[in-house]
Order: sequence, then C-alpha cells, then structure tokens
Amino acid sequence: MAEIPVGRCSHGHAVDQRAAVLRALSPVLDAVGRMNASADLTTSLQSVVEGIIEATGFGAGVIDYVRTDGTMEIVAVAGPPGAREALLGKEVPAGVLDHELELAQRWGRLRFLPHGTVTNDVPYVWTPDIPLPETPDGWHPDDCLLAPLYAGAGELIGVLSVDMPVNGRRPDAFQRQLLELLAGQAETALQNARRASRLRASEESFRLAFEATAVGMGMISLDHRGPLRLLQANRALGRIAEAAGHEPVGVLSDLLDPSDPDHDPDHWGRAIRSAPAGVYRAEKQLRGGSGERPWVQVVATVLPLHTTETGRAIVQVEDITERRHRAASDPLTGLANRARLDDGVTAAIEAVRAGAPPGALLFCDLDDFKSINDVFGHLAGDAVLRACAGRLAAQVRTGDSVFRMGGDEFAIVLRAVPPGELDPLVDRIKKMVAGPIDHEGRRLAVTMSVGAAVIDGSVCSVDGLLAAADSAMYADKRRPV
Repeated sequence: MAEIPVGRCSHGHAVDQRAAVLRALSPVLDAVGRMNASADLTTSLQSVVEGIIEATGFGAGVIDYVRTDGTMEIVAVAGPPGAREALLGKEVPAGVLDHELELAQRWGRLRFLPHGTVTNDVPYVWTPDIPLPETPDGWHPDDCLLAPLYAGAGELIGVLSVDMPVNGRRPDAFQRQLLELLAGQAETALQNARRASRLRASEESFRLAFEATAVGMGMISLDHRGPLRLLQANRALGRIAEAAGHEPVGVLSDLLDPSDPDHDPDHWGRAIRSAPAGVYRAEKQLRGGSGERPWVQVVATVLPLHTTETGRAIVQVEDITERRHRAASDPLTGLANRARLDDGVTAAIEAVRAGAPPGALLFCDLDDFKSINDVFGHLAGDAVLRACAGRLAAQVRTGDSVFRMGGDEFAIVLRAVPPGELDPLVDRIKKMVAGPIDHEGRRLAVTMSVGAAVIDGSVCSVDGLLAAADSAMYADKRRPV
C-alpha cells in the first residue's frame, strides 16, 4: 500500500492519526471482503459506506449502484436519519449523474461539485443541516464530493458520494487520497459483485431452460470411478426413462437396450470422451417399457476439464421414435418402407442362424396396375394400393412384416414358416388381394404376382435373397393363369 501523507505535524500526532485511520479502515475492508465472498450486496455496501465516512471524516455518504438492467438506485446511505429516509431506495433519473460528473471539478479520480454548479430536477432532495461556510475553504450545504466507480472497460457501475465533513471544511490532500483509496476498494468489490450477479442470472436462465425444455437433459460423470452416472437430470429425461421402464435414472447406459455394446458404461464413456471436437452424437434404442422400445438421439458435449474437478458432459436425449417411424414409413399406405426392409430381412436371417425355423421373403407385384391409373386416374390407383396394403397386413401372422417397396410392389418377411405351408400361405395371400375393390361407385379388380425365397442356413446375403425373391415373382407373373 502506498504511504499516506499526513501533512506537517509532529511525529506523535502522525502516529495517532495513522492509528485512527487504520481502526476506521477495518470495517471497510471487512465489508469489502464480504462482497468479494458474494455476501448480500446491499448489506455489504451499507457497511462500506459507513466505514468510508468514518475513515475519511465525513458525516454522510451515499452509494448509487448501476444494476445489470441499467437502472441506477441508491442502495446505501450513511449519516443522519433524515438522509436515509429521503434517499434510500430512490432511482436516479437517467443522465443526472452523467451531467453532474461532466460539470464537476476533477480532483484526481474524485469529482467535486461546489454549490451552485447544478440544479437537479429530481423528486427527492436532501440538504444537510449545517451552517453556511465563513471561509473560502468551508463546506457549503450544497457542496458534493463524488467518486465514480467503473468496471474495467470504463463502464460506470456505481458512484460513491460524501457530504458533511466533520471539520466543516473541504477535504485536504490526505482525506482525498484516503477517499480515492477506499473508493478503489469499493470499485473492485462492486465489479466482483456485478460479475457474480450476472453469473447467477445466467445460471438461473440456464436452470429454467434446463427444466422447461421438452428435450431430456442431464449432467453425466465421465470419471472412470463412475462413468455415465447422472449427476443431474431434468423432468423430460425422467419421462423418457419412465417410458423405457427405468425410473429413476441412475446411470445413463442403464436406459439402453442390453444388446447395445454401449450398455456397458465404460465402453460408452470411452466413446463419448474420444468424440471429435468433444461432441458425441448417436441414435440409440432404449429398453422396452410397457410398449414399443423408444428410439432417442443422444448428443453429449464434453465439458473442458478446467471447468470441473472431474470429467463431465452435458447430455441431451431426444425421443425420435415418431420421427424414425415417419422416415421409415410409407405415407400412402402406412406400411414400413423400403429403407426398413434390409433391417427386417437381416433380422430374419440372424434368427435362422441362431436356431429359429426357416422363414421366407415374398416379393409381391400388382398385375397391370398401370391400366388402373390410366383408365380411372391416380386417385383410384392410390385407393387400390391402400386396400391391397391393408389386405396384406391382415393376412400376415404376428412377427411377420409387410413393406411397400414403391410403386405397386410390396414385400413380406415371414418368420418360422412350417414345412409345406409356404405355398398355401402364398396362395391365400394372392386370393385375398384379388377380391374386388370399391372406389367411387366402381368395382376395381386386381391380381398380384408373388415370388418367394426361403430364408434358411444357405442364405449368404440380403442382396442375394432379394434377387431370388424378385426372380421368383417375375416367374410367377409369366405363369399362365
């Protein structure tokens, strides 16, 4: 700390003066410490202004604080009871302090407003009850000494003002330097308090968004001692977990289908930690609850290590079951589309390899469908496609799947077809589709050609099976009726 001048006085008097100043400084520094520790701002500022006027020899002091929304309010008043009653909690009109600071005399970082410099048109006025000065250096009741408080970028964050000097005179060099020193302490503490206030506001905004969003969100641990442990989760994530039959959530990987390799938290944790640019994205199927196993999109953003003591990530979990269903469904018929056929065939092949009875893939094509569109129009053609799709879906057994390939082509994956039942099943499907279809007073007749390829241990690939079923369908189409 720079040495504070004490003027021309005896050594003993200087020591006494410094001791008195140090005693007065103690409550100021304590209050500043509380502000830096994020204690209540208003209470701490009150302690600051009380300590400052005691240390500097003034009888009244005020602190105006610029809040984060830009308004300026008198938040601390020390001195006579009348001053506190007249000023505390009042808002300073916009531009008043800027005007005063512009007109004031510059005393270092302080600004002195001698009486008669400005006339403020404000709804509240307090004038100290002191006599008029009898000497040029005497303090006038309308004099005011200000210490503007700035943030690092020159942003005004508050103003300290003092009045009613105990000795009745304008401050000397010692008082000014001491006031500048204490104003600097208050300025630093206010900056810290302002940053803390903005941080709290930001955290509160994040908390509200975190809880209100329809997307599941949580904070997970990436620490090897407890990878993917949920440290925090919002209500939306709880609903997703409940749909998966797993509520409450403890470890994120517990939600996954057990067949997923990432069901192992160590495995999934390593994948998230090693994601490019610290952002992991994947679509995952969850455990089955009371109904369909939901699909979710998982986005995990790894937090920088300097922001946490251990590895953590913010995870977003969005239910995309309906989106996947729409993307994989034919909008006209509601059947699964071509994109899902490969999955259906692959699952049937894997089931046979695992010991299930042989199945079959059926390729179905409506005969002479083009003539229906040409003669009766595309609306009639759409009606035929919807009717045929419904009839096919009604004929298959539980576990079988029907797909619309596009145009007038359909495919059916049959699971576990008993020996000798494939041909009768194909005939039954063809007869069911061949029934008349009513559309706008007309009865439309359609027939269907069907080709079958057996799914057994000899199947080598999905493409080979599809080609075999397609070839059999064209052979059926060429067969005489």
